[in-house]
Amino acid sequence: MMRGVLVCLAAAALMASCRSERAPQREPGEELDFAAEAGMAGGPPAIAAELTTAGVDSLAARACDSVAVIFAATPGGLVEAGSDPVSDPDGEFDLPGCLVSLHGSLDAIAGAQRPDVILGARFEAARWLYDDRFSADGPDGTSFVLIKNGVFCIVEGRWDGGDDADPRYIPPPDYVFEVRCANRNG
Repeated sequence: MMRGVLVCLAAAALMASCRSERAPQREPGEELDFAAEAGMAGGPPAIAAELTTAGVDSLAARACDSVAVIFAATPGGLVEAGSDPVSDPDGEFDLPGCLVSLHGSLDAIAGAQRPDVILGARFEAARWLYDDRFSADGPDGTSFVLIKNGVFCIVEGRWDGGDDADPRYIPPPDYVFEVRCANRNG
């Protein structure tokens, strides 16, 4: 299933690069259009339909779709997506949700913003809020939670930040970002 979604993501990224940049029109009552609000071109979601068929709430699936589109623009990155149980950030219960992961090399994005920074900015521009109770940054990674209308996305990034005690150590450039989204109200 993950390979089929990966092919869909690559096709969706290619199609999105050919679309007009005009913002999509919203239907009355459509209060959340995550892909449009996150700054992506309009059009059918790349993975949302498959995720909702797998039991993921449609709003959470659309959030994962937006994450996948943002991640697909990362040079040299490999994006995978699928359904996955998501633990509520408060740790109280698991919800049906989705997981989008991005694997790549820091060398491929040298001089550019990291994918988590781009993701946070795009979602923040779409009026998502950071839940500061679940935010941490360090030399080996980052973690934060974005929320909007009951939907939450847990963002985690990991890489080797080096060894302060051994300046000769050269860390490998590999990174992984994982975003899990679910709907508390779903």
